[in-house]
Amino acid sequence: NARRASALAQVNTDWPATAFAISTNGGANFSISAPSTTLTGTGWVDVQNIRITGATEPLAVTWLDGSTWQATVPLGPGANNVVLEGTNAQGAVVGTDSIVITNTGAIVPAAAGNLVISELMYHPANATPAELATLGVASIDADQFEFLELLNVGANVVELKDATFGSGIAFTFPTATLAPGARIILVRNPTAFAARYPGVTIFGTYTGGLANGGERILLLDRGGIPIVDFDYLGDTTWPPETDGLGFSLTLKNPATATSSAGVNWRVSTALNGSPASNDALIPAGYATVLDYALATTPVASVESGHATFTWKERLGADAAVITQQISPDLTTWNEGAALVPLSNVVNTDGTRTIRLRSAAPAGSKEFFRVRVVIP
Repeated sequence: NARRASALAQVNTDWPATAFAISTNGGANFSISAPSTTLTGTGWVDVQNIRITGATEPLAVTWLDGSTWQATVPLGPGANNVVLEGTNAQGAVVGTDSIVITNTGAIVPAAAGNLVISELMYHPANATPAELATLGVASIDADQFEFLELLNVGANVVELKDATFGSGIAFTFPTATLAPGARIILVRNPTAFAARYPGVTIFGTYTGGLANGGERILLLDRGGIPIVDFDYLGDTTWPPETDGLGFSLTLKNPATATSSAGVNWRVSTALNGSPASNDALIPAGYATVLDYALATTPVASVESGHATFTWKERLGADAAVITQQISPDLTTWNEGAALVPLSNVVNTDGTRTIRLRSAAPAGSKEFFRVRVVIP
C-alpha cells in the first residue's frame, strides 16, 4: 500500500541498500597466525544477525555504523573456508559471503575434535561430617559439590576464549588456552568443592546446576558451532551408579569416544570421582590382559537349580573389551543369549562385582568363560 511504499522509500533514502559482504582484505583470502580473527563487512538494515553456516547460534556482532559490521570468527589449523550468512528478524537468509582464511599458527580454537567433557559429577554424595566441619555449617545441599572436567584431546594448544555453554549450565570462557592432554575443572560452588577436593585447582565457577535426572549439555565455540553436545542419562545405557551414590560419570577413551552414547561412559574408579586427573588403568602396568581387566576370576556355584558365575572387573580397564560366553563343546562360543544377568554392583575399591547364571538347568553340559581382548 501507499503507506508501506512511503516507509520503504524513506528507509532507502536514509540507508541506501547495501549488499551483505565481507570487506576485510578487500574480500580477498588471507593468512594469519592466530586461532581467531575479526572480520569487517557490510550489510543493510534487513540484517538482524550474522552466523557461520552450520552454527546454531549467531556471532557476536558490533555495528560500526548503519551498514558496517565486525565479528570475530574461530580458525582451525590450515585453510578455513568461512561462510557467513546474514539473516533477517524472521531468521531467513538475506545475504551470504565467504572467505578463505589460513591459520598458520600452532594454537587452534576449541572444537569438537580437540575438546571433550571427560568427567561429570552431576549428583554428588551428601557431605560428610568432616566436610561440614571444614565448611563450618550444619548442612549443605549435596549438589553444591558438582563439577565437570574438560580435557584437550588434540595435538595442539587450544584457545578457549568465548566458548560458552548454551544448555545445562551457564559459563563463558575468558581468555585462556589449554595444552594437549591438560584438564580444567569448572565447579558449582568453589568453597564446597575445595572442602571435598583440597588442592585441586578450580578454573571457573558456573551458574545454574546439573540436573540430577539428566539434561542436555551443550558447549558452543565462539562462532556458535557445537563443541560438545550430549544428553546425559538420555537412555538406559548410562551408568545408574552415578546418580547420588558418590561416583562421577567418566568418559572412556576420551580421544576417540562419542560422548553422546551412554555406553562410552562409566562410573569413576573412586568415590567422589577424580577431578583434574586420569583414573583409567594402563595395560602395561599388569602382567596379563586378564590381570588388567579382572580383579578376580569367575567362580562357579549352583543356585536355584542353575549354574551361577561371579567375578570382579576393574572399573578403569577402559582399553579392554570384556564379553561372557557359553559353549556346549569348547569349540563354538556364544555371547549373551544363554546367560541371565543377576546383579552388577559397583564397589568402592575400583571394581564391580558381576553375577549371572546359565539359562539351562544345572547338570546340562555347558562351558563358561569371560573373554578379554584389547583391540
